Amino acid sequence: YADCNLIWEAWLGRMTNASEEAVINRSLPQDRGGKSIDDYSQLMSGSMREVYRVLKPGGWATVVFHNTDAEVWEVIRDAAANAGFAFHEASSLDRQQQSHKGYKGKAGAEDVAHFDVVFHLRKPLSEKPKSREKEKRLASSGPTPEASQHLLRLVRDVAKDNAVVSRGLQGIHAEVMRRLASKGTAAFVSYAQVREAWKTISTPKALKSRQ
Repeated sequence: YADCNLIWEAWLGRMTNASEEAVINRSLPQDRGGKSIDDYSQLMSGSMREVYRVLKPGGWATVVFHNTDAEVWEVIRDAAANAGFAFHEASSLDRQQQSHKGYKGKAGAEDVAHFDVVFHLRKPLSEKPKSREKEKRLASSGPTPEASQHLLRLVRDVAKDNAVVSRGLQGIHAEVMRRLASKGTAAFVSYAQVREAWKTISTPKALKSRQ
């Protein structure tokens, strides 16, 4: 990110225009370069529209992404959908090498995603941009008991895959998000919600009831 590359860029003699950098920066006030989720949404929407514009009809775009915040996932999904992209089944990517924060996430010290989710997006052969305003309203309505039960069922299903469980909570979170992305879900979930669902089904009592 631009602020982390300050020394490199100063040495190269060319600085990133931070006003066009698609990030969320809550550490600074907006008059000093801070960016809100709305700023991020506008930047990502513009980026997705440009990707859509330059692709030939039927062309593919791949977006590699991970985050612990459900709202950020929804921004990516809405930006792609509103640009006109059709979603196809997502996949996951193990980057192998953990970052410093990634190790803290693996140890449970912080909520840190590690495994990337790969969005496969296609520009339709006949252009007909699709609005997802209805889904956005549903997504912004907040968690419901029904949504919580759906998440529990999803995490239980994910937990049947020993290869995923062996990767720990980070792997479970990535698989949950991959499945939600593949389904074109109206609402994503946060890392904290996945953690709580996993705690619920991995207690000794819950494990015994599954046997």
